[in-house]
Amino acid sequence: EDRLCRATKLEHLGIYTDLDDLKVKIYTSDGRPFSPGEDNILRAIKGIVAGDEKRLIVKRAHAGKESARKNGKLANSKVVLPTGVGYDDTKGYFYNEKSWLVKQIFDLFYYQNVTSYSEIARKMGVANATVKNILKNKLYIGVREYKYKRGDERYHKPDGRRGDKKKVLRSPDEAFILTVINEPLIDPHIFNEVQKIIEEKGRSISRAERGSRFLYTEFLRCKYCGNKIYGTLGGRKGKKSYYLCCSKTKQFKDKYGDMECKLRYIPQSDMENTLETFICEKLTDANFLSEVLSSSVCSDQAKFESDINDLENNLQAKNNQRQKLLDLYTENLLPKELLNEKAVQLNSEIDRLQTRMDDIKTRAREQERLDIYKLAEMMGQVFSEFEFLKSEEKKAILKQTIPKIYISNDGVEGCRFGIGKLITRTGKDSRLLSG
Repeated sequence: EDRLCRATKLEHLGIYTDLDDLKVKIYTSDGRPFSPGEDNILRAIKGIVAGDEKRLIVKRAHAGKESARKNGKLANSKVVLPTGVGYDDTKGYFYNEKSWLVKQIFDLFYYQNVTSYSEIARKMGVANATVKNILKNKLYIGVREYKYKRGDERYHKPDGRRGDKKKVLRSPDEAFILTVINEPLIDPHIFNEVQKIIEEKGRSISRAERGSRFLYTEFLRCKYCGNKIYGTLGGRKGKKSYYLCCSKTKQFKDKYGDMECKLRYIPQSDMENTLETFICEKLTDANFLSEVLSSSVCSDQAKFESDINDLENNLQAKNNQRQKLLDLYTENLLPKELLNEKAVQLNSEIDRLQTRMDDIKTRAREQERLDIYKLAEMMGQVFSEFEFLKSEEKKAILKQTIPKIYISNDGVEGCRFGIGKLITRTGKDSRLLSG
């Protein structure tokens, strides 16, 4: 019975009231009926004790792992070890039979000056990300660096189940470095030189520079799966450039699975010529823009209604939690100090939700008063000079109007605009609002 609710938080005790209200029938593992309405005080105490036990177990487990790390031992499963590194409880960390692959990757990168991760990956038969991870891992110079730890926030899997906890930086007093292998696989001087090359490589092809090279990256969506389209470099030494759907990347497939998106790799020049033609012909036409903006307003209004409904439900749930706390206090299950502490947290959350809902209602009212045709005319004038502008000026206009342009293998399939953000960008121009 104490396992029904391991109360790590006091509000968890409300599960007994919920079960009682719903008249749920529960049976224990040995077939005995469990009635939530009986002996709730005793069961609540058992839940609090079980929750305290769980906290102590987790705390001791974490302390034991941290102690093992500081003593140069492996605190996790061996699956976390990088390529070419093994671990044994008696002799500790060591380089295994795959260490030749690590040496070969460093040799290609440093001595043979093959600095393309994709080319090294192709030659060695590994993933691109594996190459970079190997080149940056200090275990190959015998050092284990503990710079990150698991935080409290978790990832969530596509099916809604809880995933791993997110990594966060350790505080300066928690971070530490240990020598765990006395004879390094890679010379420390070579390793440091490699880090400098990687840093310089990152500066030479930074995300910002890729963003300037691929003008439309932030504004494209795949017609088939709805995911973002971005620019990537290909060919020998990155001399070719393409736009592709992010669902085709290894990182996306590892996280969400293979969506089998039908969108092909599209050469940058083909994509940008098609987009410029679309913008100059369609986004200068006030009638076309009026249709697109009207559709966007309808879509936004439906989203506003859904968000408001969700927020109202959340507010009701928070108010119910507050009432349950008062009930626990009335039944002498909750000290006054804890009641005040939890009440402050709940009130803060309720205020945040209420502010969010008021903001959405304000934006919905603004859109209802919007003069669509006037806005379309203004946007048409903005795009009329688009083909004569420099790349940075074009990008500035796109960031101001924030379109989402949908792409298929046949070209541009349509677009829509974020009306709420568009009003904010134009300073809530009174000419756009009727009344």
